[in-house]
Amino acid sequence: MIVWQGFGFLALILPILGYVLTAKLVGSIEGTDYLASHSWPGALGTLIGAAIVWLLALVLDKPGKTLVDPATGQTVTLKKKHTLFWIPIKYVAIIMAGVALFILLVQHESTT
Repeated sequence: MIVWQGFGFLALILPILGYVLTAKLVGSIEGTDYLASHSWPGALGTLIGAAIVWLLALVLDKPGKTLVDPATGQTVTLKKKHTLFWIPIKYVAIIMAGVALFILLVQHESTT
């Protein structure tokens, strides 16, 4: 079960979409044998997706509306949350960038 708030679902979809589209593009140019021996297309696509999620997080991170209780004077700030598994999407973007580097390093290690 995937849990998200707001546009948090995009933090998972965009890096996967970047991975798939970049792999398809490079595979159509270089061939599927190239993809089997090179990890950079998938890593690059994941990194591009993570960068788009980071930019989306910056756009969606707006100041909230502050309300004041007239009786007590306490303030409450109402703000929309955009999370994936309760993690704000700007941090999910960092995790996905780490996944992209992991993809690149693991494949590189296995070819040497």
